[in-house]
Amino acid sequence: PFTSEFQVDIVLSESQDAVLEVYAINGQKIHRQDLNNLQSGQNRIPVTLNASIPSGTYLVKLNTGTESFVRKLIKE
Repeated sequence: PFTSEFQVDIVLSESQDAVLEVYAINGQKIHRQDLNNLQSGQNRIPVTLNASIPSGTYLVKLNTGTESFVRKLIKE
């Protein structure tokens, strides 16, 4: 569970740009973060959401040029 801040860890095989998006469970996009020039190897991406976003289940989607990851998060 998180409040309004969390981190996303990702390991990339090569340096590339990415986009991180957060969606409410109903599909509404509530956050977008452009990530330019992530390095190859381990990356830790800090994310801060608006504190007024209600508690509930959210999906975090990270798209790179070659891969896509989706994780479920629960906001307290």
